[in-house]
Amino acid sequence: VPIDGEYEFRVISSDEAGNKGISEISRKILVDTIAPNTNIKEIQKLTDTGQIEINIDNLDDTVNLTLYYSVVRENQEVMPVAWDKYGEYVVSDLPISVPLNNQFHYYFRIVAYDLAGNHLINESYQDIIVDRDAPQKIRNLEIKDTKPVNGTTDIVVSFMSSQSQDLSGYRIYRSTDANETGTVIGTKEAGELYLSYRDSKVDLGYKYYYSVVAVDRMNFESEPETRFIVLEAEQATLIKEESEVEDNTIFIGMGVIGVIALGGAGFYFFRNRAGGEVVEGSEVTSSNFTEMDGEFLCGACGSMFEMTDEKTCPSCGTVDE
Repeated sequence: VPIDGEYEFRVISSDEAGNKGISEISRKILVDTIAPNTNIKEIQKLTDTGQIEINIDNLDDTVNLTLYYSVVRENQEVMPVAWDKYGEYVVSDLPISVPLNNQFHYYFRIVAYDLAGNHLINESYQDIIVDRDAPQKIRNLEIKDTKPVNGTTDIVVSFMSSQSQDLSGYRIYRSTDANETGTVIGTKEAGELYLSYRDSKVDLGYKYYYSVVAVDRMNFESEPETRFIVLEAEQATLIKEESEVEDNTIFIGMGVIGVIALGGAGFYFFRNRAGGEVVEGSEVTSSNFTEMDGEFLCGACGSMFEMTDEKTCPSCGTVDE
C-alpha cells in the first residue's frame, strides 16, 4: 500500500473462454502507519491544591493512552526521571484526576495509541510542585524614630530575613489599630540577611503599629512580626501670673524646660524628643527658685539643689526673695 488511507478491494476473474466475473466489493480497510501526535496539556508549575487534572491538547486519532508518572520529595530530585505506570485509559476517561501530596514534585507523561496500535515514545513531560506551607516569620524586628521636623518624623524599620528557602520578598504594614494589620507601605526583595525600610514623614501624635511579613513563591504570607512606637506631639501649658517673669530657657538632659515672658503672663513646658511623657508646668511665682521632684532649680544659674534654711543657691549665691 503506497500511502495511508482507507482502501476497498474486489476480484475480477476470467475463464479460458474469456468470460469475466466481478466479485463484490470488500469491506473497507484502513491503512495507518503514523502514531498520534499529542501530548499532555501544559500545567502550572506550582500549586497548593489537593489534586490535578491531566488532559491532552490534541486528540488526533488517539483511542487509548497510558499515563506514566514519577514523584519525589522537593529538593531531592534526580535525573533522569524514573517512570512508573499510573494507569491505562480511553479518551472518554479524560480528564484524569490525580491526588497530590504537599511538598512533593510530580512528573507526568503519556503514550497515546491509535486503532492500528501505532504509538510514539514521547519523552516530553509536564511537572508540578505542591506547596501549601506559609513561609517562616522574619526575625529581630526593630523600629526607631528620627529627629522630628515640622510635626513629622521618619521611622526606620529594620529586621533579619526569614529562614524559608522559597521567598520572593517582604511586605511592611502600618496601622494605628492594634487589632488590624493596616495597609502596605512598602516592600523589600528577598536575598539579603539584614534589611531595612524608611517610612518618611510620619505624623506625630499617634501610636503606630508596624508589621513585617515574609512572602513566598506562592504569594503566601508568614505570620506578622509586630512592634509599636508612640510619637508624642509637642505640648505646652499656659500659666497666668500677676508679675512679669524673666525670659529664661534651661536645657536639662534630653528634655527642654522653657520659661517665657508674655506681657505679664508666662508659661513653661517640658518637651521630650524621645516621645516620652510630657510634664506640664504649674503656677509661676516671683521666687528665684522653682521646686522640682523634691529639689529646687535656681533661676539664675540653672543648678539643682536641696533647699536649706538659708534659702540660698550653693552654686551662685542667689538668695530667695
